[in-house]
Amino acid sequence: MGHYHAEVLIPSKENVEEQVEEIMSPYYEENEDEEAIKLWDWYMIGGRWKGAHDPTYKQEEDPDHIIPCRYCNATGLREDMGHWEDGKKVFKDEWAEKCNGCNVCHGTGKELTWPTEWKSHPKDTISINEIPEGLTCYTLILPGKVLEDIEKTLVKKLLEENGIDEGFLVTVDYHC
Repeated sequence: MGHYHAEVLIPSKENVEEQVEEIMSPYYEENEDEEAIKLWDWYMIGGRWKGAHDPTYKQEEDPDHIIPCRYCNATGLREDMGHWEDGKKVFKDEWAEKCNGCNVCHGTGKELTWPTEWKSHPKDTISINEIPEGLTCYTLILPGKVLEDIEKTLVKKLLEENGIDEGFLVTVDYHC
């Protein structure tokens, strides 16, 4: 069980959520069809792979994802890991020092929100003509076909091998 990066091919950029839902529905793990591929119990557009189509985007630097650290009260030092003395951190032990005073924010006073709280990136849906050169994923869902465990194969190459030259790819984070 875990989270996986899928790219889902849809025919148009209209009603993206509805198209993804329709394409993903046969692969729901509670599908009663014994022959069906069971991929997911939960999914969202973007999620942990938000911005995968934009090589310049860094999730950990997105200001919409950053909040004050709840574990150290945004101080950079948890009370159970040390204290302040003359404006400097005094760590309780080696591990606290390794974490720079907070095992969540590593002393920055800021943490990332959960990917389930992230809004999708504008490029989570792109034309296949815009696919970045290095794009890979764990699962590629094409019309009537699911390609799994392909994370070392370029998406562009797989689309070419399957004779696909039009449509849009949607980045999906799914859990099973």
